[in-house]
Amino acid sequence: MSLSDNEKAGPLATGPALKIEVVERKELRRKPRKPQANAITPQQRWRNENPWAVWSHSAYRSALRRGLIERQPCEVCGTTDNVDGHHPDYRKPADVIWVCRLHHRREHLRLKCEAAS
Repeated sequence: MSLSDNEKAGPLATGPALKIEVVERKELRRKPRKPQANAITPQQRWRNENPWAVWSHSAYRSALRRGLIERQPCEVCGTTDNVDGHHPDYRKPADVIWVCRLHHRREHLRLKCEAAS
């Protein structure tokens, strides 16, 4: 295989050694899945099955934005990083238990185990 003078790589080469294709950043993103006819996503299914939770989460976020509720430290470990409001009763959106993400996940796992038994 013979290369012409302008295609050779090296310090005295006049042409490019490699041809690099420029790809737009948009092309690198994953294409969204096309929804199937009459198919609902897991998030939509959860929202349909839990209307009180959806309403409570919405009211809770609104109260945080308006300053009606202020974040508190975790009631278990006392950290102030990544603190969530846990709703023991979705019918009372302002009554939350402040727990960090770790303890929030553990609380939901505990409730899931109790419901299964």
